[in-house]
Amino acid sequence: MQSTVALHSPSSATFRDMCGAYDVFAQLDSITATACIFPQVSFLPTLVNALPDACFVLNTRPLNDWIRSIRRYTRTKGSFFGMDLMDRMLGNCPIWPRNESGLMAWAQQHVLAARHDLQTARCKLEIDLAAPPAQTRELLNQTFPGTKASCWGVANAARQASDAVAPGKVGSPVRGQGFNASVAELG
Repeated sequence: MQSTVALHSPSSATFRDMCGAYDVFAQLDSITATACIFPQVSFLPTLVNALPDACFVLNTRPLNDWIRSIRRYTRTKGSFFGMDLMDRMLGNCPIWPRNESGLMAWAQQHVLAARHDLQTARCKLEIDLAAPPAQTRELLNQTFPGTKASCWGVANAARQASDAVAPGKVGSPVRGQGFNASVAELG
């Protein structure tokens, strides 16, 4: 891909030596029965400095949609050592109060921190997962010119219309989800 992003620049050589020769690093978190690790948020300033030619993508969505996704993941993917994803996040992540409203506040803080930390990144974009797919494709095409539009997809396209939060309802003005440093993965 030829674009504003230099995937194999000399400045990324050290990072590639340490982490592998990948073009995309996405969803680096680990939420186990005893740990809550989000390096893509905790170390975002370090990643921005270490990878000056990288393009960072902040995926966001209405917080109520994100909570519904956490609940669905729990139902469809099962549990981890007897704990579902919601229980692991509430039990292991620095969330207060330890309930869904605390989880939403925690997710919102992650998004705000990522926006702040990405201010110095040369290439950054924020993708609202609730936006129309055509809008998302256009944003990605502008950022990565020359890439075929057919390369961009929206993983949340099957989301039911009843899940969407209407403008003006609780949760709609604040977008949230943990930071995903991804390029073509939109969900």
